[in-house]
Amino acid sequence: MTMKRLPALLLALALLGGATARADGSEAPAPEDLFLLGEASPTGDVAVSDPAAETAESAVLPAEDDGAFWTFEAESEEAAMAVFPTAADGASTAYDPRTEGSLPPVRSQGAWNSCWAVAAIGAAELDGLKNGLLTTAPSVTDLSERHLIYFFSHAADDPLGNSSGDHNINPAFWLSRGGNPVIAAMTLASWHGAADEAATGTAYSGLNEADSLDPSLAYADVLHLENTWVLDISDAAGRAALQDMIRAHGGAVLCLYMHPDYLFAGSPAAQSGEAAQPADPTTPAAPTEPTDPMDDPTTDAETEDVPSPTPAPAPIQEPAEEPAEESAEEPAEEPAEEPAEEPTEEPAEEPAGDGASDESVPSDDPVALDGAAVPGAPVTDGDAADFTVCYYQNVSRNTNHEVLVVGWDDNYPAANFAGSQVGAVPPGNGAWLCRNSQGSSWSGGDGYFWVSYYDASAAAQTGGTISGRATVFDFAPADNFDHNYEYDGAAVLGYVNDSVDGRGVSTTDADESTLRWYANVFTADGSAELRGTELLRAVSTYTYRAGVSYAVQVYTGVKDASDPASGTLAAETAGTFPYAGYHTVTLPEPVRLTKGERFAVVFRVGMAADRSLFVPACYTSSNWYSTNESAEGESFVSLDGTTWLDAHGLKNEPNVRIKAFTDDADPVFPFTDVKESAWYYGDVREAWLAGLVEGMTASTYDPAATATRAQVVTVLWRLAGSPAPTAAAAYSDVRSGAWYADAVAWAGENGIVTGYTDGSFRPGRTITRQEFLTVLYRYAAKTGRDVRAGSSLAAFPDAGSVASWARDAMAWSVGSGLQKGVAKSDGTTRLDPSGSVTRAQLAAFLNRFATLPAA
Repeated sequence: MTMKRLPALLLALALLGGATARADGSEAPAPEDLFLLGEASPTGDVAVSDPAAETAESAVLPAEDDGAFWTFEAESEEAAMAVFPTAADGASTAYDPRTEGSLPPVRSQGAWNSCWAVAAIGAAELDGLKNGLLTTAPSVTDLSERHLIYFFSHAADDPLGNSSGDHNINPAFWLSRGGNPVIAAMTLASWHGAADEAATGTAYSGLNEADSLDPSLAYADVLHLENTWVLDISDAAGRAALQDMIRAHGGAVLCLYMHPDYLFAGSPAAQSGEAAQPADPTTPAAPTEPTDPMDDPTTDAETEDVPSPTPAPAPIQEPAEEPAEESAEEPAEEPAEEPAEEPTEEPAEEPAGDGASDESVPSDDPVALDGAAVPGAPVTDGDAADFTVCYYQNVSRNTNHEVLVVGWDDNYPAANFAGSQVGAVPPGNGAWLCRNSQGSSWSGGDGYFWVSYYDASAAAQTGGTISGRATVFDFAPADNFDHNYEYDGAAVLGYVNDSVDGRGVSTTDADESTLRWYANVFTADGSAELRGTELLRAVSTYTYRAGVSYAVQVYTGVKDASDPASGTLAAETAGTFPYAGYHTVTLPEPVRLTKGERFAVVFRVGMAADRSLFVPACYTSSNWYSTNESAEGESFVSLDGTTWLDAHGLKNEPNVRIKAFTDDADPVFPFTDVKESAWYYGDVREAWLAGLVEGMTASTYDPAATATRAQVVTVLWRLAGSPAPTAAAAYSDVRSGAWYADAVAWAGENGIVTGYTDGSFRPGRTITRQEFLTVLYRYAAKTGRDVRAGSSLAAFPDAGSVASWARDAMAWSVGSGLQKGVAKSDGTTRLDPSGSVTRAQLAAFLNRFATLPAA
């Protein structure tokens, strides 16, 4: 595959946060999820929807007008929401798990831009401990941040070969590049990350960009991601939902704008002057400008995700848009200037009349993050009554840091935040207990700190923007499924940005009748057995917004390469995704798949609560150094569920984000005429499982029938791996295209068969025992088997009837244990060289042959 370029759609919007002109003339701003912590993110304070409307409430998708497609009944909204309980009456107003001894140690990211990985792995540890998925004591639980970061940025071969070649980020800068909850989720969903640090030898300490990990460790995880839920916590309902999630999963990842001027670490009682009072909730504290940490080299190592000056090379700087020579082939999608409502990154000056006092303006000497400037002697218990570490910033800023939320206090005093350099006081009480990634003595505390419910990042009312939300990670044991079918191995998250007949596949101006279909077609190939059978148990996708109704169908035996629905409908279900994020959907009944069978997973989605509809996709991005190796016949989109477009031919050549999860399963033995009580049952079953023999019909094997010369040669050809012959069969009676033609040609050119003197092969003729054992003897010698174990045939009364050309083969068959002769009705045991080989005996010979030693 050639490297594909990502036009201005993904680059300009994901990295700059602007709007893009669509091909149909409308503007569809990209989901504001693709930002890098450690660099300026695109997320601003421009709402793209009504936050109050972005709830799980969404109508079930309407059926098609003709009632012939997707007519099954969707599950109720109540059922969809059942896994997200609301806070019970009388629920505790505070929760601090530090008192329970249930938390793993606080981690330190050191000099690297890895808060995103520390937070995500912390969420995995907490969920694993909370739900019994990890059996270690919390004090020694340690999953590997290094594993997640490394295999996010270094390609590893997909065991099924479907996403091999996909990769993210220039590997030379894998530690300094930064990340976010979305790329963490996409990497974990590909079964990278969440590996045991001790078992995989992937310790975080002492890292540098030149480090490497053995590719064999890529899939050595102990947990598999099943879901992420992105919560808007800007109001009381959202806060209650997050509190319930913390009870169920242990924690959540939160993106913040972090700057030391908004941090207070010390004793609230020691604050000078009168105790600060919460601001009037109707008039929130006015924005104030902190000093820019990038301007002060002394704060580099202390400001989240800014590497220290010495060990880390500078990260690659992203260009604002695609190079001119690349954009020449694609129309520029970035508007000439930012929309009028898009704010500049920082206001030029303080708004007049904001009420900010001189004391609230950050100084050039911010409070040190290591506790050195904290009033009084630092203590190790950040929860001590006379010491607190807390954070509140009141300006809508781009996020630059991720922390792990583990608890809360609805009554945490707003006045505690007044001790920061800015001195801003939130409009009400309440704070989240968060674990930072700067070690256990950060800011003189224990590595934990309180973030106000009203922090401008934590409570960002930015509609669909994921960066300002809390993300809950939901895991399962790593043995939940055996195989992960995916084409979206690159973690950069995009959407299908193209127009069909004047309508965008993705749109920000949908209505209740707007529906979109997208599908992936896979080939079943996960089982280690030659005749592998799998059970498709679950599928997954991603949604950018809350309240998205969906329906999913699975088709088996897909016949038309251009139509995912051209097979047999095997499963269907429907529901609503209450939150944005990554979703795994369990099928009502598992779908049985056979090796080589093409199957399709089709999603139909409707608009979100904010009237947007995005079809999630995986792209190539030259700015991210991310490659998605898409191909024809993999991913499809549709505006009506009937006419399908191959996504490989659309803008950016995307793959849609659908995964399919299967388990290996014993295939159903199909032959009704092979009874379990028969002496040959095990032999026939094993030969069939290995793909060596087939039935005479779909349900019969006909064990008593005699084997033909064509059948025997074909069985040996399959045993050799079905190699392609170099030429057509050189026998007058083997026609080209016959089911046995390649096998006979291969056997002839390798000296395994010689045919008859008249130039014929006689494929339909019954094969005799001495003929069969001679052919098997030649095959054994050709493939390196030990054929020296000969034995005298004198013990058999019919030894003299063995043909001279078959004597060596018959002696080998007896000496190696392949045969013991045929018991006759007169009580004798004979070689019976001219007797026929039944299909039951053929299977028995094959299984015995498989146990013979190599030469």
